[in-house]
Amino acid sequence: MREEISVSAFRDICIHFPGDVFLLAVWLVASNEAESTPTCKIFTTLSGLAHHFVSVYGFDGENALSASKVLSIFAAHNIVGNPSIKFDMNAESAATSRDTAVNVLSRLMP
Repeated sequence: MREEISVSAFRDICIHFPGDVFLLAVWLVASNEAESTPTCKIFTTLSGLAHHFVSVYGFDGENALSASKVLSIFAAHNIVGNPSIKFDMNAESAATSRDTAVNVLSRLMP
């Protein structure tokens, strides 16, 4: 069986702005679970999240960000290996993850 990690594990990681990694993780997992998924994957792994984050972050010549740098940030938060990312296992935690994502987005929107 494949190792899994919950999106809530990314709640306190901040690379570019508060909640950035968590929001992307929630989006990727929700996209993976959608009937018509643009990611065309059954699941996203930790490495996949790191690569997606670098792609979304964009090019910054002075502060170049690589997937290996993102993975080292995850490791500093005790998130290691290459588990697949899933919504929290129980319904209450999953709803909390979605609500937290909405709350983070609402704070970012004017």
